[in-house]
Amino acid sequence: MAAADRRGAADEQRSRALAAAAELFAERGFWEVGLSDIDRAAGLPNGTFAQHFPSKLDALHAALREYLRGLEGVVAELAALPFGPDTWRADFTAAIARLLDFMTQHRTLATLAFREEGLREGWFPEAIAAVRGRLSDLVRQKLAPLQRAGIVAPGDLDLVAVGLYGAVNETVRRVVLRGGPAGSATVPQDLAALLLDGLRARPPDPPPPP
Repeated sequence: MAAADRRGAADEQRSRALAAAAELFAERGFWEVGLSDIDRAAGLPNGTFAQHFPSKLDALHAALREYLRGLEGVVAELAALPFGPDTWRADFTAAIARLLDFMTQHRTLATLAFREEGLREGWFPEAIAAVRGRLSDLVRQKLAPLQRAGIVAPGDLDLVAVGLYGAVNETVRRVVLRGGPAGSATVPQDLAALLLDGLRARPPDPPPPP
């Protein structure tokens, strides 16, 4: 077998082992999964997983880093949305739909990210907080001009970002990870409608009658 073919076969084995490990960690819990379980689930010879990962923890970290890279890519995509005076509501809905779509497509990795705190010690909480920070910056960047123009209601845009991320996470937990309709066409619109109602600038109350 040529060197390139051997590298390709090794990469495929590593990908299969990582995918199987992530699936089992999400399904059973990190501590309940043995190395032979991973090899068997991946359809690989016994001992293959250990050839590619020094430990289960290394595989868990690799899976979480993959999730973070994907989530960072989604935030970068959202930065390209214009959020103009006439498009911001549709763009806000599209942003929610894209976040939900990513977490739905990567439900196994999303499950790992939501697992008990004991599996997220160390670097991961800081890394996911950094992604949330970039999302907060993006929300401020997109909505602040609309707020100054009186199109978006006055208020703390950091709270809007926290609400957006939290609402998407909770929707994924309740709808996607519990066997609900993955990528249901109405979920992004329903969630966006709730959040947009709070963002909509309202006319001032009329003065009291004399």
